[in-house]
Amino acid sequence: MKRQILILIALLMAFVANGQTAAVFYFSGLDKMENEDYYGAVADFSEAINLASKNDTFRILYYYNRGLAKGELEDFKGAVADYTLAIEIDHYPELYYYRGQAKYFLDDYIGAIADLNIYIEEFPEDPAGYYYRGRAKSGLEDYKGAIADLDRAIEISPPGYSLKGMYLARGSDKTILHDYRSAISDFNKAIEEDPKYALAFFNRGLARIGLGKTEKGCKDLSKAAELGHEEAYEMIREFCQ
Repeated sequence: MKRQILILIALLMAFVANGQTAAVFYFSGLDKMENEDYYGAVADFSEAINLASKNDTFRILYYYNRGLAKGELEDFKGAVADYTLAIEIDHYPELYYYRGQAKYFLDDYIGAIADLNIYIEEFPEDPAGYYYRGRAKSGLEDYKGAIADLDRAIEISPPGYSLKGMYLARGSDKTILHDYRSAISDFNKAIEEDPKYALAFFNRGLARIGLGKTEKGCKDLSKAAELGHEEAYEMIREFCQ
């Protein structure tokens, strides 16, 4: 989070030392998040919210972290609701990022793009904002716009940043546009990063078949099936018999 939220956390720790009950539940929730006990974390953050007064400066942290925990549980509607309550307290750009991400998973692509636009305006050098906005544009069948966002995400990603998901996504959009050669190049890069990336083999197989390289495409589909991609068997029956 940004410096302002870090300041809130520091102040909140001081309140814990003075026995503030809501804060005690908040930090208990953080501990449970760290241990991947997301149901327990939601319960603790909810208790912190119930105990906090409406004027409690730290309520934004309770809602924000409960939203994160709900996201881990794939309760994206609940996460959106919590991020919205946090945004009503203060408009931290990170809240728009997480709400936009949750909206993407709910197939609310227009809403996701609106939130991610706000985040990207504040943090134009964060590849994650462009990645999720690109996925949302793909969901709206704006494949060229999606590719442009993924181009930017890949361009600004720092050394050591995992790019396989970005290459997979961009290659998939290029496949839809029948740009098979460029798509295959992206899938190659995804596989180079993760040689057991079943979905990349699957998508490269389909792109190769689209390009007329059926034998190579079928080998990729076979590899994807070997790695556990069940849909690959259907494609093998359709294209490789």
